[in-house]
Amino acid sequence: MKKILLFFFLLSFCFLYSFSNLYAEEYDFGDGSSAVLYEKASLAFLKNKYKNTIVYAEKCISEYSEKAIEQQRPLSDFAPEDEAASYWALNDVAACFLLKGKALQKMNRKSEAKRIFQDVIDLFPYAQSWDEGGKFFWKVTTAAKDQIISIKQNIDFGDYKSENLTKSAWKAFKSNKNKKAFIYIDKCIEIYDKTAKEQQASLNSFAKKKTAFNYWALNDVTTCKFIKGKILLKQKKKEKAKKLFEDILNNYQFAQCWNPKGYFWKVADAAGDELLMIKYNIDFGHYKSNELTGKAWQAFEAKNYKVLDIYTNKCIKMYQKHAKAQQKRLKSLPTGDDVHKNWALNDVATCYFIKAKGFQKQKKNDKAKKIYNKIIKLFPYAQCFDTSGWFWRVSEAAKDQIIMMETGIDFGDSTSAYLTGKAWEALNERKHDIAFIFAKKCISSYSKEADKQQSSLSSFPRKKAAKEYWALNDVGTCYFIMGKAYQEKMMWKKSADSFKKVLDKYSFAQAWDKKGFYWKIAVAARSEYKKVSSKK
Repeated sequence: MKKILLFFFLLSFCFLYSFSNLYAEEYDFGDGSSAVLYEKASLAFLKNKYKNTIVYAEKCISEYSEKAIEQQRPLSDFAPEDEAASYWALNDVAACFLLKGKALQKMNRKSEAKRIFQDVIDLFPYAQSWDEGGKFFWKVTTAAKDQIISIKQNIDFGDYKSENLTKSAWKAFKSNKNKKAFIYIDKCIEIYDKTAKEQQASLNSFAKKKTAFNYWALNDVTTCKFIKGKILLKQKKKEKAKKLFEDILNNYQFAQCWNPKGYFWKVADAAGDELLMIKYNIDFGHYKSNELTGKAWQAFEAKNYKVLDIYTNKCIKMYQKHAKAQQKRLKSLPTGDDVHKNWALNDVATCYFIKAKGFQKQKKNDKAKKIYNKIIKLFPYAQCFDTSGWFWRVSEAAKDQIIMMETGIDFGDSTSAYLTGKAWEALNERKHDIAFIFAKKCISSYSKEADKQQSSLSSFPRKKAAKEYWALNDVGTCYFIMGKAYQEKMMWKKSADSFKKVLDKYSFAQAWDKKGFYWKIAVAARSEYKKVSSKK
């Protein structure tokens, strides 16, 4: 009873205030019905005419408040949707109170607005208002509670559209305003979860880009759940976050989130990633190909092959399409700045390589070989950056790994010195085929640098400077080793060709003797060439 008396006191005050101040202007009240007055108040509010909003709202309140109280009195719950329209005075008066409060809020009269919103909650708890766009009744008291929250938390629910609530949630999340983000998220879920589930039930696969926006509720509700999970992770509440991500995977599988860059991403896939990160204590970072590749290398070094698979699979899944497109455009091996331009090609091929190396370490050579052959076939121009400061060709490394699996040979660190040393060792043990493999590997890897070093010389460098011509020395030595191996196998023509290569291309190459001096390879090659040429 006290609330009703207070209400009529407020009503009388509003009525006198309106007519003594605001009605000095002329307003068109139409037929004076509650529906028309509420519509005019709504339109004025949308046009930012807050003074007019108050005039139309108070006119409705003054004319129909007694009827509204009369309709509210017998109710103990919200009227069913098919009966809600019969409580027209209750609905329109409460909605006008709400609009008046919102107008006062916009005019920065927040204390007055808060009192108005509380009146709606106290006096009209079961009022509902019809939404013409969505074709549903919404609870006016819920909206009034929201406005009180918005005043306390300095937030704005705006038009309550799922799209805008989700945008506000993202913005608050990125600004580390987690409490605000939760408010927007919970509101979106509260209003649209039922519709989201209905839209999910109507799908049996992901909607195509052109129709994906039609599933707005599914997309926005699921995105809000995802954001909430991310916040909970930040707050170290892993179990609660895990439940949210599992809920997305189980109940909102076909939701997609629009990225302003022009594409949809699958929310369930992202939720799956979060679950993997929780389970294995890993981090996909910004999902960049180079980040994923770097983390895959780290997992390989740590012998964590499960995590290795997760990182490589993620990089391959995200960037393989780009990698293939970049490979298709190439006619030769990129050099200089062009190497970096083919980032997807380089990182995807490298991830395949790491994946195969992982299989090798686990003694799964058949799987490893299959992947190496895939690299050779699909990504011949991919290159991987070595922390030593140079790029190596992934397909060539894949070929090396196949050789090593088939022969048991280990190229070690693949430096020219290592390969040359191994070639000498195999020759001394009369393991000619192995000597050929190490020598050819050195030649294929370093002949380009050897050619540069040879062309820069006009005579043999002195002892102190000789080691600076490492590629020339080792490539020349490897040709010499091949000549000797063919010689021992009595393959005279091939032997002669190998020695002649030293004479024609690497005449200033020198080989280091363990006794402490360099010897001139061309001099030794000339002597051997004469011997084998006579036997061809």
